[in-house]
Amino acid sequence: MRVYKLIWHISITLAVIGIIFLITNRSQVGISLATVGGSSLALFVIWDEIQHALSGERNSTTQLALTLGGATLFITTVAFSTNVIQSEAPTSVRVVTLVLGLQALALTLENHPATISKTARIIILCAGHGAVLAGSVLLLPFEPTNTPGGLLLYAAGVPTLLLHAFWIRTYRSKVGSMSQTNKKRWEGTLLTTIIIGVPSALMFSLSGTGEALVPSDAIATLVLAVTGVTTILGIGIISAPQTSPWITQLFERHIVAVVLHTLATLILVNITVFAIFLIAPQLFLPILSGILMVLLVGVVLNYSMIIHAQRSSFRDHNDSDQILTKTLLSNVTVVITGFNEAAVLPETLEHNLAELEESPFVLVPAMRSTDGTIELMQNATEVHSERVRVIEGTTGSKAGDLNRVWQYIETPYVLILDADETIDAEFVRRGLIHFKRNPSVGIVQGRKIASSPTVDAFQRFVTIERQHSTLLDDSLMDDIFGAGHFAGSSAMFRHEVPIAVSGWDPSFLTEDIELTLRIYTQTKWDLKYDANMISREINPKSWGALVRQRERWARGWAQVAVVHERYVLQSWRHIGGQKTGGLSWLLFTSVSAPIFTILPALSLHWYLGLAPQTSAVVALIIALVLLPERGISFVYTAIRDPEIETSTGRTLESLLFAYTWILFSWLVQLHSLYLELSGTENVWHRTKKESTTGERISGTE
Repeated sequence: MRVYKLIWHISITLAVIGIIFLITNRSQVGISLATVGGSSLALFVIWDEIQHALSGERNSTTQLALTLGGATLFITTVAFSTNVIQSEAPTSVRVVTLVLGLQALALTLENHPATISKTARIIILCAGHGAVLAGSVLLLPFEPTNTPGGLLLYAAGVPTLLLHAFWIRTYRSKVGSMSQTNKKRWEGTLLTTIIIGVPSALMFSLSGTGEALVPSDAIATLVLAVTGVTTILGIGIISAPQTSPWITQLFERHIVAVVLHTLATLILVNITVFAIFLIAPQLFLPILSGILMVLLVGVVLNYSMIIHAQRSSFRDHNDSDQILTKTLLSNVTVVITGFNEAAVLPETLEHNLAELEESPFVLVPAMRSTDGTIELMQNATEVHSERVRVIEGTTGSKAGDLNRVWQYIETPYVLILDADETIDAEFVRRGLIHFKRNPSVGIVQGRKIASSPTVDAFQRFVTIERQHSTLLDDSLMDDIFGAGHFAGSSAMFRHEVPIAVSGWDPSFLTEDIELTLRIYTQTKWDLKYDANMISREINPKSWGALVRQRERWARGWAQVAVVHERYVLQSWRHIGGQKTGGLSWLLFTSVSAPIFTILPALSLHWYLGLAPQTSAVVALIIALVLLPERGISFVYTAIRDPEIETSTGRTLESLLFAYTWILFSWLVQLHSLYLELSGTENVWHRTKKESTTGERISGTE
């Protein structure tokens, strides 16, 4: 391993020096050094792939043939592009040939790990190989040509191929034994080279080099050198040693990884879109118009939420006390799941047992709990032996544990709570009234609000977004579109509803949303959202906990959108046009960040004078309609919410938080989409929280 590491570092050094010599002096020495160093790095990859093909796995003969074929093509293209094979071909042809060799090298790694979905493979195929092939066509010396557009497609496609190769080599179990820590470090290094190298390629492509692909001034020389060096480093990282330099330990931090994932995704998406604008400028207006139309739909919906909320009566007590008292709480089993909840469970369980004194309880501690949660729940059976039963969760997921527990429930109705949630008796009574009044309602989802919403700025930041989504978004989607959804807890079920669709699917990170869509598309059961059924929960403790929580939600929504959107559309006759539209919009917004974050590409096109002139009046009208909406709806939420008191200072603070949440949501969604494309394993993180008494707790959301 030490010899390998030494040779790897020498190869990187030779290749980098060669690239610099080649670009600054255009000398044969530079070509030789770059060829020797870069080829050595590539040969490391090829040798590992040969070993993988010979490891005895199925189709090893085919894999070996593909690897040897790709290796032969790569060696041939390098020899031709560096003039080892004598030729009078122009520079553009040599560049295209060299990139073709890189593609061949990437193809030797196309044994996709099982964790990468079919949709992700298609996206990578188009964004990687598709972009590179299109760029090659544009760079070849045939008319018409578009050198800047071709270079930019290379700038988007080649990094995508390198990332894909890295994901395959690091997540494939048979290759190497690199630790998870070093995977994170090398991935962070690779992403850093992309974040630096791609903008450099953009600057070079716009420097007016023409078809010669030769830098015309000092700045063009510098950015081309940076592009070349980062490309060499990217290739080198694919064959990196198992251990990484100490300086890369910065990339172990989760928040740093989130930022790198977001920046790399944002840059690659915008470079691709800008390249499309250069190649086909006539597409600029249709794309811009489409984005504006989608934004307008979202803004109209959000304004509609305010109008709908203004007409609604929150905390409506039209149901008489007589009707409420006639509902029997003994018909409802309360299921409480928990994983390492010892710090909060005594307080919340005591509250819920007192409020629902007629209801039986089933406590489900996760088997992996190590903080005393299991013992606390067992102790509750001693005090309330006639009402409380413990069924230990042994499946490793909340979804699996609920499936296991469901067979032991004998009451017609079930209330699901997380261990950090508290409710009152009216919550259950109102849910039972929905069931009695509408036999088609199978699930009643209550509204979740923070138990300590305003203790500090961070808690207020988290709280206002949850207020907005549960007071405005969810109410409109349910009342107008009939597209309410189960939110994982604080919900009441008819016992037979999950059974009708074979229960929860543990393979999804948001098993609650996935269950909702199967119930809609496969049964006649409906779901009702009631903003007057109040459940109090505990907010995440810190920014890191919030990012992990929203990361899981965003990944889960994306997984559900990919799998179920087509079934929602196919079921429009069964579920109706309004519900289809509402559910489709929810699923679309869960993966819409790449569409809404191409502002840099649009702005650069306009800055360079390539975009059509837009009327100042039209632009002003669009801005006045689109921009204020978010602030208005958040401020309205802060003022209107009957459950959480506000003040002038908090109302003004909500205005700032409204736009901060847009940026935060885009960051989390781009990061989550990156994780989905990379095939990163699903992880159910515990969300660190702060109890109402200031104690640190851990919960699952």
